[in-house]
Amino acid sequence: LPIVGMLRPVPGGGAATIITSVEALMEKTFSPGYLSENCRTFKKGERIQTSELMEWLERMGYEPEAQVSMKGRVAVRGGVGDLFPAASRWPTSTSGRS
Repeated sequence: LPIVGMLRPVPGGGAATIITSVEALMEKTFSPGYLSENCRTFKKGERIQTSELMEWLERMGYEPEAQVSMKGRVAVRGGVGDLFPAASRWPTSTSGRS
């Protein structure tokens, strides 16, 4: 979903410009209210239980798999979590203890 990243408020209350294609504009996406109610911010060094994070991600529609291969997927292997957010070009990884 190319425009999901812009549905959250711009820091400082500034205006946002969205540049997208007609096809992307016509895609169904989340409402700003849904995003604000279900958004979660993680801070560097914050400790999160792997099982709690996985449950939350699954409630948000992420599909668990052995290895992240596409957007909307999540994987955990040996203390390393891989997540491919819908609004990201690349997956991201976390590490820690379960």
